[in-house]
Amino acid sequence: MLGLVERDVHIHGEESAAEILGREPCLLVPVSEPAVLPLDLDTYRVRRDRWESGDGRDLVGIREFVGELESLDEPACVASFSGERTTYTLLLSQDWTRVLACVAVNRPA
Repeated sequence: MLGLVERDVHIHGEESAAEILGREPCLLVPVSEPAVLPLDLDTYRVRRDRWESGDGRDLVGIREFVGELESLDEPACVASFSGERTTYTLLLSQDWTRVLACVAVNRPA
């Protein structure tokens, strides 16, 4: 997973995704089963809208993430992992060879 993240994740929360995975190389990252809509799109739209209005959590990459979810026309998987200050949710191709989109959620101070 670290190589995939280093190659495809271009957003950074308070902690970078590679930093989190590099610090814990044996970290088990749960990955969902492939689905055409692997996450609840409405939930992520609400999160994006709250973030855009300044009311939501600190979300890095949420616009692109929701855009990718909205345009998804092939099965994809979801992986999620957390560091001390940042949680990453990745939208993966069903064969786990590409990160299609990513959102970083920074914890409140």
